[in-house]
Amino acid sequence: MREYQVEFISDFKEADYYSVLLTTYIEKHYDHITAEESFNINFALRELLNNAVEHGNHNDPEKKVRCIVSGSENGITIIVKDEGDGFTIRDVQRQQPEQADLEIRKRGLWLLDKLGFTVEVEGNNVTAHYNWEVEK
Repeated sequence: MREYQVEFISDFKEADYYSVLLTTYIEKHYDHITAEESFNINFALRELLNNAVEHGNHNDPEKKVRCIVSGSENGITIIVKDEGDGFTIRDVQRQQPEQADLEIRKRGLWLLDKLGFTVEVEGNNVTAHYNWEVEK
């Protein structure tokens, strides 16, 4: 699978549209993908794109969200970039899983970890890796 890139204004409808589009693109290039993996990938895309819109760009339609998806026979990589100030993974990790599990908000990156993604944060760039062999 070659690299696939999208860029859109900070809007939740746009984030939803592109999460479906990118999931469909991945499904077409990997016919072995299971329904569970497809759900997990779509969930991750939706979570990462929505976080960029809301937390990174503060719903400012003048700011853009960029997403790059690339893959190999071993898995996929999702990179999401926004125009915000960024954060560190330690800021998110300070939350205890029990607390994150009970809250409606602030649990996205914790859930991605539970779905088998490895998440890295560098400022306003979030990279999520998913290996097909990962047990969920």
